[in-house]
Amino acid sequence: MTNRRLRVGLVAYACHPCEGSEPGAGWQWLSAIAKLHDVDVFTRAGEGKELEDAVRAAGLKVEVVRVATPLDSVDRDGVWRYPKYAYWLMKARTVLRNRNRSHRYDLLHHVTYASDWLPSCIGGLGVPTVWGPVGGSTRTPKELRRYLSRRANLAEGLRIVVSKVSRSTVARRTIRNSSLCVALNSDTARELGRLGAERIVVEPNAIVEISDTPVAARSNDMMTAVYVGRLVEWKGLRIAILALAHDREFKWQLHVYGDGKARAAFEALAYDLGVQDRITFFGRRPRSEVLNALSIADAFVFPSLHDSAPWAVAEAAASGLPVVCFDLGGGPSLAKSNACFIDIDDPVHSIVANLISIAEGERTAQAIDAWDLDKFECRIKRMYEALP
Repeated sequence: MTNRRLRVGLVAYACHPCEGSEPGAGWQWLSAIAKLHDVDVFTRAGEGKELEDAVRAAGLKVEVVRVATPLDSVDRDGVWRYPKYAYWLMKARTVLRNRNRSHRYDLLHHVTYASDWLPSCIGGLGVPTVWGPVGGSTRTPKELRRYLSRRANLAEGLRIVVSKVSRSTVARRTIRNSSLCVALNSDTARELGRLGAERIVVEPNAIVEISDTPVAARSNDMMTAVYVGRLVEWKGLRIAILALAHDREFKWQLHVYGDGKARAAFEALAYDLGVQDRITFFGRRPRSEVLNALSIADAFVFPSLHDSAPWAVAEAAASGLPVVCFDLGGGPSLAKSNACFIDIDDPVHSIVANLISIAEGERTAQAIDAWDLDKFECRIKRMYEALP
């Protein structure tokens, strides 16, 4: 595709300038693309006007199109998340089709909540399309399922079945209607190729801005490991808590940022194991506070059992932290040389060994600049240049 300034219809269901994870990714993609092209962003309703305010403050040539549905106020991040999202996509397609008649987009691009087993709303409108980055193909290894409750194992099995069926139907149609498929990691790229995608690029969705100056002092008493993410079972925090309890002489504390339905269970486990005094659950905190916590930590522990592109790993790597994670999904590609891999067969002892190695200075890390905002414009240009 030429280097001229395009009119882009950007579908970003989650897009917020003051949040991390998917909403933060949506905002960063929007702001980066808007520096190169004119953008109409289609996003969900039922939120404040922080996005519109941020667009004006940044001087971006962006029109925010809020797509409302009757389900906007229902269970935003709970069990109805994906049914709500599928319904929103149907509504968004109608709005997008009508606007395309008058605005004549040069390109339609779907980011955030894009999964290789969920539908999209950009295909079949006579406009070149970019689908992704998408993820979802990474599965929990059978060796690690013993760390999930019975209910979580059932949910994992259901996820595998539903996603497999959806990939063979919905996703296959989406791929056929996509000019370019963007995969979050190599697992997804292989799956997209198996499903018939002809043009695939691998591009994590991470864009990170890190302040150079921490605002708090590093603790001198104990080494500090940080976990950032939703508190759900498949994120693997149970394994990290077990590791902390493995050795009473283990001079590490764990700071947990995030919230979720498994929080009470994790807190109870820490209490039962007698390590509640070395684990602090901070809950959901502002992104600035989380970044500061990373800047003064000694390691980042992220034992997720399947994760397509964990944004927090990129932030930890950019902060110069060693990242203790499994060699699964998108974590390793985001951590790059800072990755310290957890052994799948014995993860508890492996985490302990990694943290001891870090404490003794045998494992070092440096700030990774691959995900800098300044470099992302080049990543977008390369992506769009791959279009036919």
